Amino acid sequence: MRQLKTVAVESAVLPKSPRGANGIDRSREIMSAALQLFAERGFADVTIKDIAGRLRINTALIYYYFRNKEDLFRACLEAAVYDAMASYDAIRGGEDHPVERINSWFNSNIELAPSIASMVKVMVDYAGSSLRLPSVDRLIRRFYEEERRLLARAIAEGVSSGEFQAVDGDRLAQFVSTHLDGIMVASIIRSDLDIADAVSTLRGILFESLGCKVAGKARRES
Repeated sequence: MRQLKTVAVESAVLPKSPRGANGIDRSREIMSAALQLFAERGFADVTIKDIAGRLRINTALIYYYFRNKEDLFRACLEAAVYDAMASYDAIRGGEDHPVERINSWFNSNIELAPSIASMVKVMVDYAGSSLRLPSVDRLIRRFYEEERRLLARAIAEGVSSGEFQAVDGDRLAQFVSTHLDGIMVASIIRSDLDIADAVSTLRGILFESLGCKVAGKARRES
């Protein structure tokens, strides 16, 4: 996964991550397993012992990196969000054409789908829980703001250049963002769902809404 370069961190979010003799980043490994379990069973039903069991490690190793389950929850969710935001950062800096920028955004979501799907499911559970972590709340808001801003700006540039037909870019970006969340949650509920195909269909719908059917069709077939 790409590493975050330019997103400002409001607090020290991630723990120090020394690598073991075999080169494994232990804190990342723990966060990845925890995120999967939180997505599968919900925060309340997952224990530190469960996470240690999934990794076949001693619980003491988890407590070496994280103070408690809440600290681990915060860290693993923030790490997943930062990875996704880092990909947005790379897209903004690497593509000048609005069609290619939008395509890169969709491709990035396909590439990061397992992590994003778990992240979205955990966000849903978190939103319905009594747990409130201000740093997580801020980061979730920023994640969706950055997502919508990237899409809306690319759409506006395409409309301005005549590449796209006149549309409400903010509203269309909100539509895509909402439906992408639905795909990610559905991929956890339905094991037979092909995320790449579903995201490509959403991409085609967006390009058709923009009056850019050739671009949408070409990317679905690629």
